[in-house]
Amino acid sequence: MDLHGIGPSGAARLLVEVGDITRFPNRAHFASWNGTAPIDASSGEQIRHRLSRAGNRQINRVLHIMATVQLRNPTEGRAYFDRKKTAGKTSMEAMRALKRRLSDTVYPCMINDAVATAASLGGHRETTTGSSVTDSHPKPALRRSHFPDPPRPRIELPSRRCLDTEGSHDRTASPPLPITHRDAPFGMIECVSLSTTVRAVAAIAAGAFRRTPIERSDQRVAWDRTDQAFFAGGACHILAWVCRESYPDRPIEIAGVRLPGQWQVFHTYAAWDGWAFDHSGWNPEPQLLAVNTDFEGQPLTRLRITEELADFCQKHHHRMPNQYWRDPRPRARDYIGRYIPPWA
Repeated sequence: MDLHGIGPSGAARLLVEVGDITRFPNRAHFASWNGTAPIDASSGEQIRHRLSRAGNRQINRVLHIMATVQLRNPTEGRAYFDRKKTAGKTSMEAMRALKRRLSDTVYPCMINDAVATAASLGGHRETTTGSSVTDSHPKPALRRSHFPDPPRPRIELPSRRCLDTEGSHDRTASPPLPITHRDAPFGMIECVSLSTTVRAVAAIAAGAFRRTPIERSDQRVAWDRTDQAFFAGGACHILAWVCRESYPDRPIEIAGVRLPGQWQVFHTYAAWDGWAFDHSGWNPEPQLLAVNTDFEGQPLTRLRITEELADFCQKHHHRMPNQYWRDPRPRARDYIGRYIPPWA
């Protein structure tokens, strides 16, 4: 791959992670997938965009290294960066714009490589079928279906017994669960117990798992996210209601938070006696509110939600269970069962 700033390891990472480049209909979809497409964070009359923490972080890192290399040399990328700085952008904003520009450069190169490879494979297939090249019934060229996406990597860990650090009680081991890190923010992993239930993991802001435009428009793509990412972005209200239904003998309430000046709740969770349950498991509610406040960079308003699920979804423009790719409630019950409630 003849691109300044991408070496053999970067090219190999692109080929492995991307797989079939033709699954992305255009460069905008590719940028959304790799996390270089900015997220609209406008509020009122203030128009702004912020860095996307979603997307494939491996490819995002490749593009970041590519941008860094280009900035150190008199390249097109360096000239583009300087133009953005002259236009009044900060260094971080100019860097984000450059990474998006490089993503748009990589996409057509990979498309051209895929087309050339398909053409060469198709010609080879036709000339090795036992007939001449001038056969009146040539074999069809390879279709896109001949290049399926590579399987998602799955790591199976052996089942083992762990001690409960809260009370040193041995918990019953459960079958090993697959782990995937595709949707976790850079530097984080999805903290899923493989052989025991846990109280909680470190609270992570819901905004760290915001969906990409593709995941918002395609429910099948959103459904394929990891459980933590799925319930953090787009299905937190389902998780909260199922949590309350799972413990009918406990006075669990539904709570939500919203940004100042807005009426719509952007994150919902279950609350009980100073504790809160969301995609990070059970954590002290002040800790959950603190990490979300720090992430958003502005104070949040906590609301006690008394409506039924259907009324809440209609009021705040959230999806009902039948509007997902599949019913998310069984998935939510399984996720809730991985965490020990605070009263246990």
